[in-house]
Amino acid sequence: MAINGETPLKQGTSNKGSGKGYYVNELVVESVEEQTPTWSDASIRVIAIDPSNDYRYNLFMNSKFEKDNQNGKVIGWAFPEIIHRFFKACDVPVDVSDNGTMDTKAINTCEGKRFLAIRYRSNGKYKYNTWNKVNSLNDGAASLEAEFKMGLEDGFPKDFDKNPIESLSNGVVSEEDNTDFPFGNAKEEATVQL
Repeated sequence: MAINGETPLKQGTSNKGSGKGYYVNELVVESVEEQTPTWSDASIRVIAIDPSNDYRYNLFMNSKFEKDNQNGKVIGWAFPEIIHRFFKACDVPVDVSDNGTMDTKAINTCEGKRFLAIRYRSNGKYKYNTWNKVNSLNDGAASLEAEFKMGLEDGFPKDFDKNPIESLSNGVVSEEDNTDFPFGNAKEEATVQL
């Protein structure tokens, strides 16, 4: 017998926060690619998998650099350091050259690393979105969730659905509207012509 009444529940961080409109998930990096930035100084694409359900995440992260005013050379990461935070969460030190090129060796060593991310119900174009800030397993889900809640108090992310239960019921057919498809209105009696 593959499953019986004694089978223990699976443990993990996946779906923490359930019922609040967001979930803290533990993800595993499948690949990281440096992208050509359009409006920022640096851009990466992270493909990660949630091992609890094999869901594939496609994350795009952008950051700006602090630059020397005289010569334009990169001197550090500018706030909010989204990309830097991702590498820190994966425990991968990344070097950036004076012209803003990231170390490809560091990018390649992210494969197989684990990190935490928040997926939330969105009122925007997509039903769910992934928050752009991530955490390491050592920093934990509680600190990431606390930071997310602080952002919500300030109105970020802007597309967070504050009423996930109400938005789910928007498409429900009311009792008066029930047509008992495909047989017509269930409240009407059928007439038979002979």
